[in-house]
Amino acid sequence: MLLSEMVRRLANEENLVDDGSEYTLTSISDYTTKKSYSISLEQESLVLIRFTFFLRNNASGGTFGGSARVLIDSVPVFATGYREAYVETGETKTYDYFFIVKLASGSHTIAFQLS
Repeated sequence: MLLSEMVRRLANEENLVDDGSEYTLTSISDYTTKKSYSISLEQESLVLIRFTFFLRNNASGGTFGGSARVLIDSVPVFATGYREAYVETGETKTYDYFFIVKLASGSHTIAFQLS
């Protein structure tokens, strides 16, 4: 039963959003929504959410940091925690994240926030 269910789900796989854009936060602030997506699911589905969070120092070298989180239908479901880096000007510290959520059929809003 489990195997047939997994095959059925893979047969219905689709790419809901593919956004390679960079969204930045250049000043200290509380969580700020940088991008929000509306998706519509015909049936209950497993949704893979993947994003890259990076710290880039465009000023002088030094310690700096921040965090990111994901909200689904205005509810926080994932947070990176505070990430700190000491890098020279122009260097980037990169973190890749992914997680899977099970969502009911219908419309959902997925928001990405930075702080």
